[in-house]
Amino acid sequence: MMCFYHLQQANVIKFNEFAVYYNSYLQDALQKLRRQQPQAKIIYADYYNSAMGFFRNPPIFGFESVVKACCGVGEPYNFNLTLMCSAATNVCKDPSTYANWDGIHLTEKAYEWMAHGFLNGLFTYPWLKPPMLCH
Repeated sequence: MMCFYHLQQANVIKFNEFAVYYNSYLQDALQKLRRQQPQAKIIYADYYNSAMGFFRNPPIFGFESVVKACCGVGEPYNFNLTLMCSAATNVCKDPSTYANWDGIHLTEKAYEWMAHGFLNGLFTYPWLKPPMLCH
């Protein structure tokens, strides 16, 4: 589930509340599916909480901006749905300091942080165990 973050806007807070609600029901459905298919390994990757980590604490992850898009046009978020990221739009100097690529997708750096969390089991249920190392 996608997450939305901008504390000053009540309508975006409602999207976040819905994401939490939806993810709760999704986890319940996955638990039921695990009981029905015990031979299957079903892992839930928590995209929402993984992303919220850097949306809540951007400097810890090296981000200068989490709501303003790196590539786009328009104020205040550098985003315009009718003029998406293209040769006609602006691109930031250093995408690794932005979490948001184009107003819809995250940057490579943001996805890197999320993958790190998933692969280390911080945002997966059950915990995603790394493969055994060979001796």
